[in-house]
Amino acid sequence: MAGLDAQSSLQAALRLSLILLYAPTGCFALVRLAPRLLPSARRLAAWLFIGQALLVLIALEFQPASSWQAWLWHLNGAGNIPAMFASAQLALAAAVAILAAAMPNRRGWHRRYLLAMALLFLFLALDEYFQIHETLPAWELMYAALGTAAFLATGLATRDTPASQRLWHYCLLAGLAVSGAGALIVEQLKRPALCDLFGDVMRDGCLWRYIIEEPLELLGIWLALVALLGMALGKGGAGGPARSRRGGRLLLAWSCLWLLLLCLWSFAPRLEVGLMSTSLSARFASGTDLHAIRVQRGAHDVAVHLHTSARQADYRALGYSLVIVDQVTGGELARQDLFSRGQLLWIMGADWRHSYRESLQVPLPADMPANRAYWILLTQWQERDGFFATQALSESRLPRLSDTQLIIGETLRRQITAASSQPMAGFDGGLALTGVVMPSSAARGQSLPIAFHWRADAAGADDFIQFLHLFHAESDAWHVYDQQPLGARLPTRLWYAGLADSQTWQLPLPADMPPGKYQVFTGLYRHSDQQRLPAARPDGSPWPDNRVALGILEVE
Repeated sequence: MAGLDAQSSLQAALRLSLILLYAPTGCFALVRLAPRLLPSARRLAAWLFIGQALLVLIALEFQPASSWQAWLWHLNGAGNIPAMFASAQLALAAAVAILAAAMPNRRGWHRRYLLAMALLFLFLALDEYFQIHETLPAWELMYAALGTAAFLATGLATRDTPASQRLWHYCLLAGLAVSGAGALIVEQLKRPALCDLFGDVMRDGCLWRYIIEEPLELLGIWLALVALLGMALGKGGAGGPARSRRGGRLLLAWSCLWLLLLCLWSFAPRLEVGLMSTSLSARFASGTDLHAIRVQRGAHDVAVHLHTSARQADYRALGYSLVIVDQVTGGELARQDLFSRGQLLWIMGADWRHSYRESLQVPLPADMPANRAYWILLTQWQERDGFFATQALSESRLPRLSDTQLIIGETLRRQITAASSQPMAGFDGGLALTGVVMPSSAARGQSLPIAFHWRADAAGADDFIQFLHLFHAESDAWHVYDQQPLGARLPTRLWYAGLADSQTWQLPLPADMPPGKYQVFTGLYRHSDQQRLPAARPDGSPWPDNRVALGILEVE
């Protein structure tokens, strides 16, 4: 009970701190900034301030009847109402910066500075919706560097600005500082040393940090937007009322266009799935249908693009894992986990069944062994109160490794080597046997080591099996051994042009095997239809019966 009381007291203190944050900022803007703006800019700034204040209030006080409604208003949610508002406000700041750069009395380097700020705000607007930073390594450092560069550039611009206009630069500096505090400084509250100070009131990392983080970011960007409005639509510039009307219309049109583009992007996956006309590839127990998969294999990573569909209310707290697994040992080599992003289709309601586009990328370890086959596995999970439940596959047209692991592809690390000398046998499909190391004699009841050296001059497209025949002419007996040329570690379907590798077979010779001389033959046959591949000598003449003669083995 004491823990709950402490948590309630902390939430009350946080709400009070937000009031103390918004009230002075609003009073300052009303007294010092609003009188310096043209009417259209003043109205725009006022409506944005009122809108975000109401948004924060609703998000904190709204008691949802369902988890879907909770997500709809959550300040730290992706693709919901607060995220849409934040993205639109950032995009509007980018448009105002361009408008300010277009002012006729703007100096050349000031113009370039404002255009750079416009690009920064546009990137932030896209990131707010698409969560780009989640795919970037060390994004905190990148954001800190961008924020520091913007702050220093604004400071330099302030020194070269007339005294009557410096207030806007000071306001822009304040906005960048407040937003940076929300985006980066509050993030440090996740540190265990700080979290432990508050004991039972830890939640969402600690201190319900998003209650501070998101309003700081919203308010900081609003201050920066007002500063840019002052530079573009402040009193004292040329044009007066006409400039106010034109600027207001342009900004309103841009805001509407931005929201329309976000909505169109949200509908794009549904259109793509419809155009692809793909049948169901897999269905998870969560109710998610997987329609299409595109796998991109790189030298250093594997990227996967998914098209799924689900009820909008169900497509929350879901995530995907992309896992690279050794086909022989079953050991996990690499993994990437990603929460589903969702989209701005909340306007359609919880029961709306929408199509989604998801992208995952897993880096491959630098020490990943070459010429080994790895499965690319996809799993889906759902988070509930800190627990992550893997979702079972209720049906699938794709192969599965288990009830929850879907095999969506294979990969390997290539090791290109220079071509060897003339092969002893060439096979259709660009495969060549370049050498064999075999002892001249062997003892019954023991293992016979034979090393085969292979080369591929073309990419593999099928599974081939290598046979090894030992023929005893005196008894007319055949001893037959079959396995993949390089073992299970690299099936021929994954061979690539430039491959050069070898495999040593350990053949168990029966203890009752008749002694004597054995002729040794080898070759390849297709696994699907058991048909032998045509084999040719170095001079181009065919090997009889598509069997390559390796020599004589004396069995003692």
